[in-house]
Amino acid sequence: MAYEPTNSMDRGYSPVADIKPKEALEEPVLTLNQIGQTVVETDPVTGKNILQNVQAAIRAGAGNIQIVLSTSRKQPMGGGSKATGQEVREALKEVALANQTNLIGFELPTGAVTNLSGYDPQQRRIDEQAQKENLDEIREALQFAADLGGGEVDLVSFEFPRALFEQTWNKTIGETKDKNGHIVDQKTFEIPDEAVRDELRLVDVETGAIQALPRRRLPNPFFKYKNKETEFEKDTSGMDEKEVAKLNLQRYITWEDYLKEFKEKEEFKQKTVEVEKGQMEENPAYLNPKDWGDDLKVREAAFKLIREELFARELSQARSSIARTRSFLEGDQSKLASFQGKREKLNNPDAYRTELNQHLEGAEAQGDVHSINNIKESLAQLNDVSAAKRDTDIKIEQFDTNVKDYLKEIQQQQQSVAENERRKDNAQFFESHAREKAVEGYKKAGMIAYEEQKARGGKLKHSLQIGPELGWPQYFGGHPDEFIDIITSSRKEMEQDLVKEGVGAVQAKKSAEEHIKGIFDTGHLGMWLEHFRTDLPWEKRVKEFNTWYLEQVEKLAENNMISGVQAVDTATGAHAHLPPGQGILPIKDAVSILKKKGFNGPVVSEGHEEEKFGSGRILMKAWQHFDPKLRTQYGAPGVPFSQIHNSYVGGSYTPQYMVASVAPPFGEYRPWAGGDQPIPFE
Repeated sequence: MAYEPTNSMDRGYSPVADIKPKEALEEPVLTLNQIGQTVVETDPVTGKNILQNVQAAIRAGAGNIQIVLSTSRKQPMGGGSKATGQEVREALKEVALANQTNLIGFELPTGAVTNLSGYDPQQRRIDEQAQKENLDEIREALQFAADLGGGEVDLVSFEFPRALFEQTWNKTIGETKDKNGHIVDQKTFEIPDEAVRDELRLVDVETGAIQALPRRRLPNPFFKYKNKETEFEKDTSGMDEKEVAKLNLQRYITWEDYLKEFKEKEEFKQKTVEVEKGQMEENPAYLNPKDWGDDLKVREAAFKLIREELFARELSQARSSIARTRSFLEGDQSKLASFQGKREKLNNPDAYRTELNQHLEGAEAQGDVHSINNIKESLAQLNDVSAAKRDTDIKIEQFDTNVKDYLKEIQQQQQSVAENERRKDNAQFFESHAREKAVEGYKKAGMIAYEEQKARGGKLKHSLQIGPELGWPQYFGGHPDEFIDIITSSRKEMEQDLVKEGVGAVQAKKSAEEHIKGIFDTGHLGMWLEHFRTDLPWEKRVKEFNTWYLEQVEKLAENNMISGVQAVDTATGAHAHLPPGQGILPIKDAVSILKKKGFNGPVVSEGHEEEKFGSGRILMKAWQHFDPKLRTQYGAPGVPFSQIHNSYVGGSYTPQYMVASVAPPFGEYRPWAGGDQPIPFE
């Protein structure tokens, strides 16, 4: 009877050679060395540094390593690109080369760099300085990557907040049809009460300041008092208070109702009309006809009309204030001139008395009681000229002060009008402006990667790449369509810049595609489950969601947009860091789709949360999920990892304690190796 080894400690036992490989029905999605892991810059538990953490991952068998930076350049100490010197960089490069491991690049600190739009939630502004600081962080990380031989730099894409319910891509994620094939129900991604809680925002493009507007109460640009035949501003003097109040409520409108009415009116304006000369031309409209399919363009055009109404009312109020103040000014200027004339006449009281008596005769002849009383009061004051002069001087000082104050007030009101005019001219729809700034930011980052690689003279092992990491649902950049939009749009702008610099069109397009690529975080895409078909039972909901999930991966696989994959799983759809296969997401199928579409970049496990259950599970569970083949000693077909991982590499979690009565007394048990006080081999 042949000897059958029972465990890996048996002398001469070769577990790989002794296992008879089963016939594989299909090739594995990834080879063993294509599967890697993320490595934190500084381990928060052990305190180990970047070099120690990379070495540990290499010893564990990682073929690809992405380093997750945790310290921003804005922090005075702690690490990051700024605090990793030449010798440490050289050591990282050499240890990776010696072990044939790829250091694929860096993820920027998520606590510091989350967008390239310049959106600053604390200051509530789109800030040029914030964008510049993030680009400086990217430049330093790209230089770090270049010192290691090249690679990618990514930042999680939280470009700016936007509502889910009104996005172009959020038309339907499931529909119910009747027996005739007609749609009777449509489902969308939803956040409860989002339309009520979310703000409508405008941004001052000069200052970057963001202003929130209430979605539920906006000035209605279409407000008019109506009758059956025509529309006109109606005199409400003959109406009762309740009727006037009811009509005045129509001066305001919700954003959703306004959008609906705006689209109807714009559609009418887009129709051609015949003019007197017999020519056909379009009515003036806020919306370009070619933009009808882009809901963002529609909302931007609708906002312009609301903006006119907002600032028209502010400007009207400011100008009314100026007119009111000016009337007060003119009245006091007249009184001031009158008292100044009186003061001068008091210097010759006899002549002044004669003049007053003449005026009195005229007033009495006309029966002007008011003038008669005023003149008699002035004549009485002449009985004490000195007192009259003092009283007049007081009046002169009073009205002179009033006139100066009114002039200052008018000047301030005029400045307010000018500021409102400036704000109106510079106010833009927040979403449109923030998206443009995000695209501009990634274009600039792509140019940095291009210039840095060019400066290295082609000596890099890998291209330098920069791009967004698929973000969270709450922010622009979190949906696959937005992720694709950022990359394709910034590539186009980078192409244009390169052509302006004298690069040929073909090479410019190639360079833009080479340097701007994004990271696909599978867990972030899985977070959409929280907003997906909450009306369904859990099992059916997950099944339908995973179908939608893989449809999105099909889109992401196009146009060579992904530089790498962070393979992350979740047990519920909430943000988590489980290794692939430990949750509910179809990660293996997703990577398989990417591979079939030509993706050949690195895949790294980001399952940090399982490390507390056993060191190395971040990588071991990824191997188990993708099930790559291992080579044998004798040239036989490769052995799938799933056939050996339990018997040889201990991929399953084993409790590190003894049970019930077999456990030794507390404090007596010591392992034969490992632990704080290991028993020596001798």
